[in-house]
Amino acid sequence: MPIEQVKEDASGLPKLHTHYSNSFLHMRPAPEYASGEVVLASFIRNICFSGVPESNVPKNGSDLSKRINREKDNTKEKKLANDSWQTVIESSLKSPKQPNQSARRFLQIYPIVPDCAIYSSSARLSTNSWNPGEMVQRIFEFGAKNHADAKNLWKKTFETLAVSDNKDDPWALGLQLEFERRRPEKIKWQLQDFSENEMIKIWREGGGESPSTRFMSDMDQVLNLKEALTRRQWISMLECLLRLACGAHVLWLCRANIVTYKLFLDALRGEETLPTSQIVRDRLAVNSQGFWRYGQLAGETIENFAREYLEARVGLNALLHLTDDMNLEIIKGSNPLDSPDSIQLAATELQKSRGKLSYENHRNTVRAVVDGNPRLFSVKKGIGSNIKEFLRHCLGQRQTTEEGMKSYDQGYWLRKNGYHNSAKWIVSAGPVAVLLLVYCCSKRTVGPATTDDLCRHLGEYGITLKLDDVTGTGDLGPTLRRMGLVTDSPDAEGGMLIRNPFRTKGEKHT
Repeated sequence: MPIEQVKEDASGLPKLHTHYSNSFLHMRPAPEYASGEVVLASFIRNICFSGVPESNVPKNGSDLSKRINREKDNTKEKKLANDSWQTVIESSLKSPKQPNQSARRFLQIYPIVPDCAIYSSSARLSTNSWNPGEMVQRIFEFGAKNHADAKNLWKKTFETLAVSDNKDDPWALGLQLEFERRRPEKIKWQLQDFSENEMIKIWREGGGESPSTRFMSDMDQVLNLKEALTRRQWISMLECLLRLACGAHVLWLCRANIVTYKLFLDALRGEETLPTSQIVRDRLAVNSQGFWRYGQLAGETIENFAREYLEARVGLNALLHLTDDMNLEIIKGSNPLDSPDSIQLAATELQKSRGKLSYENHRNTVRAVVDGNPRLFSVKKGIGSNIKEFLRHCLGQRQTTEEGMKSYDQGYWLRKNGYHNSAKWIVSAGPVAVLLLVYCCSKRTVGPATTDDLCRHLGEYGITLKLDDVTGTGDLGPTLRRMGLVTDSPDAEGGMLIRNPFRTKGEKHT
């Protein structure tokens, strides 16, 4: 097939085939830059408010600042005077800016109560921002057993995010009250529903699994935790979980594309024995291999995933277009990419069609696209660069030059292995992330949970954690001991017992 027939005008990649764009492999929404706070705030906007599109958030923040400066005090309508309220906005709720944002003037506050998200933390300060909250919504769908379960947890999340007299501390109640008195009339507090995604439904019914499955159970436990913590503590735990889930989801989609394309290439190359549907299902799931290892350098892994994902996306779409041009239906009457079974059947059909399809010709087509877009495939621009930016900022510890704010972010999953600018990023959990992990792990077992259970739990998000990483000299073991989260016990079979750090209603400490 001539390469110019499969290129996109803008990016140089093959046009998305209908089968691909309607399959679980299509990464939508396409990720770009988003910190943990941006993901959290966007999620709140998507679930709690009508009339707050992402593009309006920067303007809402600017309007709020102007109103505070211009309005006269009216104690009948507002509990705080405007100068006091401005101090709260600019100091108590302040979130540090990235080093490249230090010279820019815009409102940046932490979404400790829902209304904060109306005015701050969009992915861009312009009107064309992407919507990370839509990604979280898809994660709900991917992880649920059915759409009803997804909607039930969505509703429970909405109800738990609300600030109420009997479940929140006075600080949160006061903040929400002040924000509500200043909320624009066009913005309404109401549960935002979402319809069932047919593509995800087919994937789910086909036995597909992803890190989202683990997330759904952990999300339910984090919602139950609200009454045991202050609002700030609880919302930090929620943000930390969303960061992990979104990072794992993007890495999973990258690898699912890579695995599927490799299977099709093996079929074209003439592999005698193709894997069964169950093996395909296992390869597409988060298996023992994981995405990366706890403590390893993260930068190269992220770049490799982004690069290989791009090549797999090119190859899959070029191959689908080629079979169309040759009137070859990989699977008659259905999408060859909608489930593990369909992917296995498509590979089998490709193997049978090797006499009509040339492996070498197909690879030459893909290489020509790769060679013709060096910056795209070196992940220095475009889709790959956006994926890299998303994973780095969503999972990585917030970097800032603001005085006294360097340790602001404690819910990270990647950190630098030094204090200099060129220090490398490594896979390592912050204190809040460690608390979250231990709590969720302890809640899934009937009896006492062990460090072995902890390793398995994190492994379901694609981070391989070995027992030696916990009991040895790495940074996780000392953190667990320092925080009083583990205890030696002969019942732990060579490891240690982990201790639930929180006591929820009606529960005794272990």
